[in-house]
Amino acid sequence: DGKPVKTISIIQEVGPSNYLCEYSDILSLKYIDVIKVKNPDCEVNVFYDLSKLKEKDEIILKSTHPRFLYANNVLIETRENINYVIADSIEFQSDLIVLNLKLIPNKDLKTLRKIMDFTLNDYGFMSEETLASGIYGVGTIFGPLNYHSTIATTNNIALKVISLLSNDYLITEYTGIEINEDKCGLCNLCVISCPYNAISINSEKIIIDKFKCKACGMCVSVCPTNAIEMNINTSEKILKTIEIFSKFNKKPKIIAFCCQSCGYAAADNAGLKKLLYQPNIFIISVPCTGRIDTEFIVKSFEMGFDGVMIIGCRKDSCRYIDGIEKLKKRVGLLKKILGPKLSRRIIVIGLNGVEGQTFAEISNKFYYLLKEEVKSEA
Repeated sequence: DGKPVKTISIIQEVGPSNYLCEYSDILSLKYIDVIKVKNPDCEVNVFYDLSKLKEKDEIILKSTHPRFLYANNVLIETRENINYVIADSIEFQSDLIVLNLKLIPNKDLKTLRKIMDFTLNDYGFMSEETLASGIYGVGTIFGPLNYHSTIATTNNIALKVISLLSNDYLITEYTGIEINEDKCGLCNLCVISCPYNAISINSEKIIIDKFKCKACGMCVSVCPTNAIEMNINTSEKILKTIEIFSKFNKKPKIIAFCCQSCGYAAADNAGLKKLLYQPNIFIISVPCTGRIDTEFIVKSFEMGFDGVMIIGCRKDSCRYIDGIEKLKKRVGLLKKILGPKLSRRIIVIGLNGVEGQTFAEISNKFYYLLKEEVKSEA
């Protein structure tokens, strides 16, 4: 209506509720400063809707500015052409409402990750931990970083590049796969399964690029002739571990295959938080759930285990790109062969490394489900 704006409401963290934008507070403070310069009498309030945030303790510590208001529920209503922001039943009349949007991952990252050697974190941004040597990311490709975090990350990357270029050659310890050419039938399954294009066939011979190989073990799990084997954590070692764990007599007993990045980390997180889950659950760590051969599952049932848990990374967060998705397809086919009874006793779950609470809850729920089944069969 041409009149000066007297009240402005800024609503923070609008968008996906899984993560916090590091720069949102700084941006809002900048808004307040600019508004006050233009209109000193204007009242500006900044709202956080805590019901849409998971990391509430952290958010409360972020800003102590008097105009930052934290509420369990923030709504917008319009009555008689007047806008109101309602925070925990308290109304704030607003001539202007500003929505401070979160940063959303670029959709092209999912395509880029298949070309270059990196994975995505739980929020869809690039995961710094899984970048190959010589590949670096900077800034908000890792997420909604603030100015200071971006500068610090950039300086750190610059030092890594200088260190890398100062070497005449690189030395790396190879922990990956070995191929028995006498057993290899050149079926090409290993080539198809490798997420890093580390395996190729040349002149009727399997070639391994040891710099590309990340020792995920996916190729080992699909080889029909056992021509491929890990040079550590061999199939023989895993099968022997299953056999040793099976000597525990108390029922029901569960074998849990956990990937090192997320599944095992979640179990460890449960322990750090002193969360209780049943001692009848025996954990075997694997580099990736894609490493799990259906032979391991069948062997577990043969050795007397009542259930099999497979805990890996969440979708699009797998350290080895798509290991858990490939595993789910194999398990789906295996369930059709095993039938409904044993199929119910296999669960595949995706977690992140700090979900110890969820790990404990799922483990205990699965245990008591099996306990009832075993009891009814007795």
